[in-house]
Amino acid sequence: MKIKYIYVLIALFYMCCACSPFGYKEPEYVKIADKITDEVAKKLKLEKELYLVGTGGGMMNHIRMMAMGFDFYEEIDLKTARELTVYTINEYLSAINSNESIRPYLCEYPFTAENIEIRIWPRKPNGENPKPGNICSISATQGMIRYDNKPSNDLLETMHEETFAEAQRIVLLENHRKDAK
Repeated sequence: MKIKYIYVLIALFYMCCACSPFGYKEPEYVKIADKITDEVAKKLKLEKELYLVGTGGGMMNHIRMMAMGFDFYEEIDLKTARELTVYTINEYLSAINSNESIRPYLCEYPFTAENIEIRIWPRKPNGENPKPGNICSISATQGMIRYDNKPSNDLLETMHEETFAEAQRIVLLENHRKDAK
């Protein structure tokens, strides 16, 4: 009877090890993706004061999607939100596409705005949520950018939506106009 319990305990031990982090070996492509994400997050914190609060991705056997989420401690208008989002997407895409070691693992190369997700949550400088009506969430997913606010209740309301290509074109036009002056 005691031998039976010992076998059960040994079997449970091996099952726990196989399902635990101790038995898991992280794939190389996950390590590469994490390194790229960390480097971009550090750059965006220095240049744009974006504070990384979350990462993610779609990475089963290859990389379909990579994601980052940020807190931004400034209330912003649509123009600034657009510029910040386009810049962030371009930085992430540039870092991914210029890294030769990740290319074999990408589901498609070059990666495009459809392959990444960026989320930015503007806050007041003290960390509180923005005033009702101001942008409180920016999400760039599957090539679309959505700017949301909370008019007065707890429900998000989309105040503007555009493709990444449209947003990038608007930012480029505005920058061209600035340079022409």
